[in-house]
Amino acid sequence: MTSCRQFSNEDVTKYSLRIESILTRMQAESHYTCKDDKEIVGRIASNEELALKTFILGLHNSSISTVVRCRNPKSLDEAVQYAIEEEKLYNSRPKANPYSKSPKQCSLCHKTGHTSSECFSRNKKPQQFHNSYNVTNNQNSLSGPKKCHYCKNLGHTIQECRKLQYRIRQNSNTQGQANAPSPSSKSAHVKFCDVQNDNLNQ
Repeated sequence: MTSCRQFSNEDVTKYSLRIESILTRMQAESHYTCKDDKEIVGRIASNEELALKTFILGLHNSSISTVVRCRNPKSLDEAVQYAIEEEKLYNSRPKANPYSKSPKQCSLCHKTGHTSSECFSRNKKPQQFHNSYNVTNNQNSLSGPKKCHYCKNLGHTIQECRKLQYRIRQNSNTQGQANAPSPSSKSAHVKFCDVQNDNLNQ
């Protein structure tokens, strides 16, 4: 009995009839071989439990077997009823045809009939993707208009900022003047040297 399994082309009712016929033969054999009434009762109970477990584990469809097991049937008849109910539900579901093509669906706009690479919403502004993206200034054209990170104004980048360019020119002019000696300090230095030379000559 433990090797009994449902065939792939066999429905639950036919499978249960095979299990029940095997159980009936086992019960009859128990009546003939056992002489003690207590032993007969124990053998019949163990045969029924074996038939129940064999039926559940031998179901061809694993999902039906799992559902029947979860419902915890107390007898073979109860397990057969649960399995028939589940088989009806399973057969009423539409079967997916592995050969039929599923319609294309876009992952961007979630509409059917095209893929994301063919999507109009992605391709409606192709110039924006190619021309305005500048790697050197790290400015993402898709995020909005240009914004300067120096003066915080819109319309230009930090490389194009006039305020920053003016500031750099001013700093370079003041540094150049600081390094060069001023004419007044040069003349003061000359006068000081002349005074020292005059003192030495005297």
